[in-house]
Amino acid sequence: MKALTKNCFLALLCLFGSKLYAQVASPSATKSPENTPAPVVVYFEVRQKDAYRMDSLVVRLDDSQISGQAQKNLIKLRSGNFFEGVFPGSEGIAHIVTEDIKRPAYLSLGTEKNPFLNQYVVFPGDSIKIQLDTYRNQVVFSGPSAPLFRCQRELHLLMAERSFATDIRMGFNSPENLETYLSKEGKRKQFIQSQKQFGSHTHVYVRKEQDLAILESTFGDGYEDRILEVITRYQKILPADRLQVIKANYLGRLRFSRLKAFNNAIAYALRSGDPRHRKVLAAFFKDHEQADTIDDLPEQAIISSPSYQHYLITRAKSYAYLHDTSIFAQIRDMPNGPVKDHLAARYICEEFDHLENGDLKAKEALTFIDSPRPKEALQALLSSLGQGQALQGAVFTGLDGKPIDLSTLKGKVLLLDFWYTGCKACINFFSSRISKIEEHFKENPDFQMVSISADKDRARWVRSIESGRYTSHNALNLYTGGKGFQHSFLENMDISAFPRLILVEDDGTIRQAGGLKQPLEDMIKLIEEALPNKNNPDTLTLQL
Repeated sequence: MKALTKNCFLALLCLFGSKLYAQVASPSATKSPENTPAPVVVYFEVRQKDAYRMDSLVVRLDDSQISGQAQKNLIKLRSGNFFEGVFPGSEGIAHIVTEDIKRPAYLSLGTEKNPFLNQYVVFPGDSIKIQLDTYRNQVVFSGPSAPLFRCQRELHLLMAERSFATDIRMGFNSPENLETYLSKEGKRKQFIQSQKQFGSHTHVYVRKEQDLAILESTFGDGYEDRILEVITRYQKILPADRLQVIKANYLGRLRFSRLKAFNNAIAYALRSGDPRHRKVLAAFFKDHEQADTIDDLPEQAIISSPSYQHYLITRAKSYAYLHDTSIFAQIRDMPNGPVKDHLAARYICEEFDHLENGDLKAKEALTFIDSPRPKEALQALLSSLGQGQALQGAVFTGLDGKPIDLSTLKGKVLLLDFWYTGCKACINFFSSRISKIEEHFKENPDFQMVSISADKDRARWVRSIESGRYTSHNALNLYTGGKGFQHSFLENMDISAFPRLILVEDDGTIRQAGGLKQPLEDMIKLIEEALPNKNNPDTLTLQL
């Protein structure tokens, strides 16, 4: 099975090879005709204090047509010399050249934990000089592509301003719940004192009473107009096609955050079973979503903007909430074309682990997708993760230090649970689901729970087993033998988010690789259906 990096869609849409490298002298950048492959050239310089010394630079490039997949390299900075215009000992430099790219990509620079340049769109043939000045706490751009970066920097700071200006919000289901919270020791005094102070605040509110007012302030904060003002100022500076991608990116990020607030409100209305509140929110959505259209953006700009695609998927989620349908159904019913193709493939590939019958949705999407890359991506997804595919390279290390090949466990239905120490979601999922599944099937000889840790450190893995928070001694406990997340099976099967579950038939083939994080009763039923008929009871009895 061919190795897939991050996920299948990412791999097949990947435009970068393995060569992202630093060199002694940067070649002159060339402005390439449309779709002509060319590298991106970056000169990086840091002026730094000893207390904040930076010895290396993390360089990351993401494909424009899908999020998550990246070519990532750690480049050692070198001391420059007088003839390079730097002061040896106080400054570090790097010359970076990517492999040729033939469509927009996204550049991030920084340290492992702190990128100072995050997801800036670049185009074939771009060349940029970037100075990080830790004395003045500023980033400066120069060179042929400087206007492209300055525009994005301005918009990035505008979005940061919006985030900083928006109060944290904490909603309560009823006035009584809010009063109970404020009655806790010291809470009311802290709340009253904070309201008297100038600065940031946490806004506590009752959902039904104030949902609409909060949404009105969120949708009407004026930042969309300010984004468009920046775009307008750069119309005579940047080519139209580049500016449209930037516009899609920042409108997408803004609208995504607004619709996320709306979806939280409508999800609560659905949970509370209040049809009147739902009707009010539906009317609000109808009034405001008309302003958010894709008609003013070229198709190619949308395809090149992951942020805008995520916004459109979130909008589909809003419609799904309001009309009692699924996100996939909303995307499927869009007009045919490349945008629909990319949205369907992106949604399925990124959410595959959470989708019920994800393989069936992928097969259905293939019946209407015409664009080559999305189609190839879903085909790759099915071939690597779909039902009926054999597990390959599933060799892990047991507590005794010996390798165990999962193919030797044929004859048993397996539930593979992937986790790592420190994963809070893994702890919660083991407590609420996995531990109860183990108990339910503990006497069934045709079922085996397999717990696989991605920990690199064996001692840490063993301590986590003994803690009983991630797994138990009822499971077959394995780990990646010190390879961590770079184990070939994890890479091949796109296991990059945890916990991750895979249900395996007794013949050693995948039965289901997505949509397994369901209510406990449904998970029990899925496993029961996979077991041989002799052990598949007519009536499901859940043992808790």
